[in-house]
This record gives sequence, C-alpha cells and structure tokens, in this order.
Amino acid sequence: MKLLKKLLIGMLVICLSVTMLPINHEYGTQTVQAASNVKLNKTKVKLVPGQKLKLKMSGTKATIKWSSSKKSVATVNSKGQVTAKKKGNCVIVAKIGKKQYKCKVTVVNLSAFGLNKKTLSLEEDDVYKLKIKYKPSSVKLTGKDVKWTSSDKDVAEVDEEGYVYAYEEGTAVITAKIGDKKAKCNITVKEPTVDVESISLSDDYLELVTGEEKTLGVTIYPSDAANQNVTWSSTNENIATVDANGKVKAISVGEAYIVAKVADEEEKCHVYVRDACNTSLSASCGDFVSIKKGDSVTIDITTDKGCGVTYAIEGENIILPKWEGWIGGNVARLTVSASGAGTTKLKIYDTYNPSLYIVITVKVTDLVNIEVPSVPQSISYRSSYNNRIYSSCDVTDIRCKVIENYDKTSYTVKVYFSGKKTYDYQGTGQSSSCKIGWKLYDEGGNVVESGTCFTPSVAVGEGFVDAYSIISTSLKPGDYTLKIMDVN
Repeated sequence: MKLLKKLLIGMLVICLSVTMLPINHEYGTQTVQAASNVKLNKTKVKLVPGQKLKLKMSGTKATIKWSSSKKSVATVNSKGQVTAKKKGNCVIVAKIGKKQYKCKVTVVNLSAFGLNKKTLSLEEDDVYKLKIKYKPSSVKLTGKDVKWTSSDKDVAEVDEEGYVYAYEEGTAVITAKIGDKKAKCNITVKEPTVDVESISLSDDYLELVTGEEKTLGVTIYPSDAANQNVTWSSTNENIATVDANGKVKAISVGEAYIVAKVADEEEKCHVYVRDACNTSLSASCGDFVSIKKGDSVTIDITTDKGCGVTYAIEGENIILPKWEGWIGGNVARLTVSASGAGTTKLKIYDTYNPSLYIVITVKVTDLVNIEVPSVPQSISYRSSYNNRIYSSCDVTDIRCKVIENYDKTSYTVKVYFSGKKTYDYQGTGQSSSCKIGWKLYDEGGNVVESGTCFTPSVAVGEGFVDAYSIISTSLKPGDYTLKIMDVN
C-alpha cells in the first residue's frame, strides 16, 4: 500500500511538471487570451422606411454574422448596414461564435415630409443647402438619409447632403426621397446680376443745324451689367428731341441737354442748334475732272450763302486737295493735286449740314497713257511670198507697264500678251513660237514704235501668258494708241 502511494505521488509530480513547461509553438500549442470588451454601438434605434443605419461592433476582429428577426421590417447586410422596410419591430442580431449581441429596431412611418423651400431662385455659381422637414421628431433624419436627384444636372446638381449647385441659366426640379415619401423644390437659375458702375456717351457736345439728326452712343461699365436699359430725355424738347435709341433731332435754334440714364447712373450731352448755312452747292468742273499724274487743277465751289464747306476723299487716296480760300462773294477755291494714277471721288459738303453735298469724280492718268486694242483678236504669221499662214493665235489679254526712267523725263514701256495657239501648218503636235505684230501711234496718228512679240514655243491648243516686247526705253510723256496685226 505504501509503495502504491509513492507511485501515485510520483506520477502527479511528473504531470504537474509537464503542465508547467514553457509553451513551444513548434509543437502546435497556442496561448488563449482573455476576451476583450466586445459590444454593439447601438442597442435600440428608431427608423423610418427607406432609412439606413450602420451598426458597428467594437472590441473584436472576429467574423460577425448579421441577421434580422423580421426581414419585412428591416434587413441587415454582411457589413452591418440596416435598411428599414416598413412599420414594425424587429431585432438585429450580431453573432460572434456562440455569443449574440442585439439591437432593437422600431420602424415608424413619417407623418409629414418636405423641404424648407418649394421654389428657389439662384444665380449661376450659387450654392444652397436644402433642408428636410419631417414628423415625428422622435426620428433622427439628416440630408444623408435622403436620396437626392436633379431633373437637369446641366442647370443644377444636388449632392448627397442636399447642397444645390447652380450651373447655368434654366430650370430644374430637385427631388428628395426616402421610402415612399418625396418632396420637391423647383429651381430657377439666372445669370449673375452685375450692377452698373458708370456710363459714358459717345459725345458730350453736339453742334447741329435745324433738322439735322445725330445718334448718341452709350457705353455701360461693366459691359456685362444686368441693367442694359437706357432712358433718354431732353431738357428742352422745343430745341432738341431724342428717341428711345438715342437719336437726337435739332428742332430750333437754341441749347438743350440730352440726358442718358441707366439705373442710378446718368450722363449729359450739351446740344447747340443753329440754322443751316448753305442750301445749294456747285463746282466749276461739274461732276467730273481729269488730271495727269503730277499735275493739279483748280476747282471753284459756289455756295448760295458763302458759309463753310468741307471736303472728303471717298475712294482711292491719289489726290491732295487744298483750300485756297474765298475768292470773292460766295466762291471758295480748291486746288487738287494728283499723286497717283486711278479714279477716286471728292465729296464737297456744307460744314454744318453734311446732308448737303456734291460729289466730283476725279480721274488721274499717268504721264504716259497707252490705249490698248480690244480683245480677243486673231493674229497670224504669214509668208511674205504667197501670204500662206504658218501659224495663228487668239490674243485674249493685252496690258502695258510704264516705268519712269532715272532722268525723270522719259519712260520705258513693255507690252504683255496672253492667249492660245489655234493653228500650225505643220500639224497640231508641232510646237513653235507665235508672232504678234504691233505698232504704237502718237496723238497725231504717227507711228513712233513698231515690233514683233515672239511667244514661247507652243502647240495648237496650248496657251501662253505675258509674252512681252519692249515698246520703248525712252518714250516721252503723252497719249498713245497700240495696235496689233499679222506678221509677214
């Protein structure tokens, strides 16, 4: 018996020794730690249909199995998000191993749901937060619980918290929805309102003759100010009137102020009205005058009352007019010098009544003027023995170029021909030069120069451009006539 007791005591000591040995992971043993303070963040909530709530577990990283005691009232997904479905009660259970954590969910219906604004007017780039209104107040709803939508995101957009962003001019409807409850706000977006800072007039002083009209212009600063409506008025409509477009009309002799007003800003134009001076104008040259380049001509302008006249060049700037003054009575003298060749118009008008005017056409010719023949013309190269035609061409364009020489007293003249070959006695495939004869005649009909132009080598049907001859290298000023002819 004593031996048996000793054996039992020995085995007990060995067992205790083994259990007190250090843990060795290599042999698959684990340390078991005490459980943390695991809990659910909500144990009781009140929701409305469509509302969502995220339940969270703290104190554990273990896998959580979520479930609802009544899915028709509220559901829960694998991440703990609860979605209220309809009025009623249920329990959301979070299960970790064999341990359960519960949250009682009560779903109630909203008795009222709306927004703080039914209509809202915004300007572009404005931002406004819509707020929800609801009953019962025991439910806690925020903008994030609501689904927000816009009928036109180009006009206005809304984010998940109910902030409305106005983009461009137009209308849109913002809808807030939770469950089967909806609320709407009609949004109108307008262009930003920019205030008028100042205005200015195109003229601050006008001198008009009776019956004359002049339109004033208004510049509004800044240019994109919302108010662009100009109100016009006259301090004395017996002297001058003004219409809605700023057109001023002189009525009778005197002075008045034309007032333009935009918003609270206004500007004035001082208007002086007098009688018109001249009622008729005439020119000693009639309505046409011709001048050679470098020459000048005197034109006398006759008025009926001897009051001021002014000139303006309407067209090519090839003349230099200069007033010489009044030469007696009602006649004003104007000298016109020619600086370049061409045709322009000289307008002479009453200084104080521009609606009274005459127009003189002024033609300025070069010192050397060559009249070219009309085209097209058919020119042939013929045999001097039997008059047989070797080749023919149609001349379709002729032009002359006049170049002043260094001595300033003579000119070099070139003539240019363009056209097409029409015949060659050797056949259509044969290429040869066409020959164009020409003569230059002076004003007395005398031949002063003659010659032949040889075109590039061309076949029948082929054209040539600007084949030229030098007419003269020392031609004197004058009027000349050019003629073209067959060559023998």
